[in-house]
Amino acid sequence: MLYGIDAGNISGSLYYIYSFLRIISIPFLNVYVIISGYFLVNSGFKIKKIFLFWIQTFFYSLALYLLISLLTGTQISIKTLLYSSLPISGNRYWFSRVYFGMYILSPFFSVFLKAMTKRQYKLFLWIITSLFCLWRMIIPFATTLNSEGGNSIIWFFTLYAYAGYLRLHFNRNFNYKKLFLLFCASQLVTYIGYLFINFLSNSIGLAGKGSSIITEYTSITVLTSSLLIFLTALNMDQIKSKKIQNAIYYFSNSSYSVYLIHENPDVRGLLWSNTLYMLNPYLTMGISLIFSPLLYILCMLIDKISWKPIYNILNKIQWMPVQKKIDNIMENQVNLQTYKHD
Repeated sequence: MLYGIDAGNISGSLYYIYSFLRIISIPFLNVYVIISGYFLVNSGFKIKKIFLFWIQTFFYSLALYLLISLLTGTQISIKTLLYSSLPISGNRYWFSRVYFGMYILSPFFSVFLKAMTKRQYKLFLWIITSLFCLWRMIIPFATTLNSEGGNSIIWFFTLYAYAGYLRLHFNRNFNYKKLFLLFCASQLVTYIGYLFINFLSNSIGLAGKGSSIITEYTSITVLTSSLLIFLTALNMDQIKSKKIQNAIYYFSNSSYSVYLIHENPDVRGLLWSNTLYMLNPYLTMGISLIFSPLLYILCMLIDKISWKPIYNILNKIQWMPVQKKIDNIMENQVNLQTYKHD
């Protein structure tokens, strides 16, 4: 929700609080992709997963558009209805569009990753990190291969490659408390770096331009934070309390649906354009701090009530007679097998 606040109207101590809270939230989109890559790199192609992913996106896109139109008394537009019915092709959610493409191509990319030795894999990570991460940070004005700031399939596959390395070659057993402290330190570096670059930019008359290079998804500090918090989560089984483990799973299980609900263009427009944008930024910040966790819980409950029952039914039904045939063709033709590593 902090992205909806007009940062141009924020100054003084509120600016530092806003920047800090915003930076805290940035790595978690990367984490979602890393989690997916971690499990996909060793799993076979499943057409049902793609279907369920699309249906879930379609369900929320269309249902929320019709619901918001009904509640606000807005006339239904045929064009918007079409875009809502085709949420990925219509780019209603940029993340869903890119993630969908990554998932389809993941079997081929997994074969490529598994074919490399550990040494080759490390070199590959150095190269893609330099091309898609460091290049833009060192030369901010350069038109790089990943100039979208992380909103592209190139960056998603970069994260996928890191996830694959963690799955195939990395010892995951670390103390989760130490990992979390390192995550906090990395976030602090991002925050201080952002303030420094912003101060430097303002000092030379650039009005803060360039400060975003350290807060983009592709930033080396954001990438580091993303990997650290993922490894922290990966070692959460060290927590002996089953209640805490179950609570973490219960809340995280609806994360994609929460995204689909609160980032829906119609819901987002209703939240910001018609309400919070008109408030004083100090009041908006206070409301956001209180409302954000409540919004997550509300979206999660909506998901448990609306989508989860549908998902459970669809997941049990052999809804496509050729499902296994497609999966087998993909697995045999792409030749998904485990390679030996150094």
